[in-house]
Amino acid sequence: MVIEKILKAHWAKDNEESEPPRIHDLEYLYNQTELKLSADQVDLLGVMNSWNLEGRYQDYKDKFYKRTTKSYTEDKLKLVDTLRLCLLSELQNK
Repeated sequence: MVIEKILKAHWAKDNEESEPPRIHDLEYLYNQTELKLSADQVDLLGVMNSWNLEGRYQDYKDKFYKRTTKSYTEDKLKLVDTLRLCLLSELQNK
């Protein structure tokens, strides 16, 4: 959720005449900003979008829980935190 909020802050800075869209699609939000993320970071946004869907529906949850080992979770948390810091840094530099 923190990535979504930071992306919406970027969206607001880059689209001052409008209100941020009421969506949760991280890739869509990113594409509506002037941000220039790496291909890996954009891919991570897609992965994070899938977590949102997988957390809502039981059949997706079951598949998701099987995949989320301790190492998977630790690896993804590190990537998300790195992305968070990058987005915050870019926000401060605008």
